[in-house]
Amino acid sequence: TFRVFSDPKFPRQELFYRDICDSTEEGLLFDSDTVSSIPGGYTFSNCNVIGRDITQTGSSKFYEVAGPYSSGSLTEDIIVDNNNNDSSAITPLNSTISLPADAIDNLTLLGRAYFQIETTGALTIHNTAFTLPANTTFVQDGTFTAPDLTTWEISGTMQLSSGYSINNTVDLFIRDGGILRHKDNSDTHLYDLDLTMASLTIDTGGAINVDYRGYVGVYQADGNGPGWGDYANQGASGGSYGGWGGRGRQTAGGGGAYASMTEPVELGSAGGGSYQRNGGDGGGMVKLTVTGTLENNGVITADGAIGYGRDGNYCSGGGSGGSIWLDAGTITGSGEMTANGGYAQYAGWAGGGSGGRIAVYYGTETYSGSI
Repeated sequence: TFRVFSDPKFPRQELFYRDICDSTEEGLLFDSDTVSSIPGGYTFSNCNVIGRDITQTGSSKFYEVAGPYSSGSLTEDIIVDNNNNDSSAITPLNSTISLPADAIDNLTLLGRAYFQIETTGALTIHNTAFTLPANTTFVQDGTFTAPDLTTWEISGTMQLSSGYSINNTVDLFIRDGGILRHKDNSDTHLYDLDLTMASLTIDTGGAINVDYRGYVGVYQADGNGPGWGDYANQGASGGSYGGWGGRGRQTAGGGGAYASMTEPVELGSAGGGSYQRNGGDGGGMVKLTVTGTLENNGVITADGAIGYGRDGNYCSGGGSGGSIWLDAGTITGSGEMTANGGYAQYAGWAGGGSGGRIAVYYGTETYSGSI
């Protein structure tokens, strides 16, 4: 088993190790000068210190722990545990902090853990079930593969970028407080959510939320994206996508509406900036193919951001809404789906962003929520 134990004194914990104790034991990275006691109440036996400190800060030491190993009997798991410390501790995985070349049998996050696969990192897990508990965070920037996952439950925050591959027959549950989103984009469309699954259940309080994750607004300049909002010192125009963004008091220019209405896969565009302000960011992109039932009692949102003003005489444009494309065997529930444009804080000066695009396809529909 691999276990990472994060400590608030070490806000960026960068150490993994291989526990090769017998099957009843778990090793830890631990903050102690001895191996007899470990913070959080963890204990172990039949293990011993390998012989060198991994790192030391002040009186705190981290050791590598090992024990008896029987060839063929090792299960390779990762457990990331922040011991419920309400801190900014991040456990990263990258090309320097590496794991064995073979795949990991199980990944578990506990106790307010924050786990990040950085851009140079790669992880393949063989969990058949993966639960992300409340108050934990999983951020994927590198390569992530879960080929055997059949039950996926999110009560914390999970952020995907690109380079992810998840079993397309998985049943996904987003619980109250759970959030699934993609990484923020900038001036290029790099990140979105594009998933295929057997079923999707979003509980009340759960969310697929890609608000403000499209093309980004720019300080005192035109917004990014095909439907860019036009910069104006006092009153900029809003970003466009599904339609034209609102005109500003000093400009009616910008990029205009774009892309497919029936197969929306674009990001929302940013509004124009104004004096001392960025334009509002556009909404992100969600494409979900659900072969069975999609039940939404929470929210699926891809809204654009507000265009803020320095004061009542200067205001940037709002970002346009993004994309939601759903294709399900059955769609039901009473939740909400939105791809709204962001408004301008001072509407007398600047324009709001246009709405994005939502396309929903289904075999059977009993949905009573709003779109």
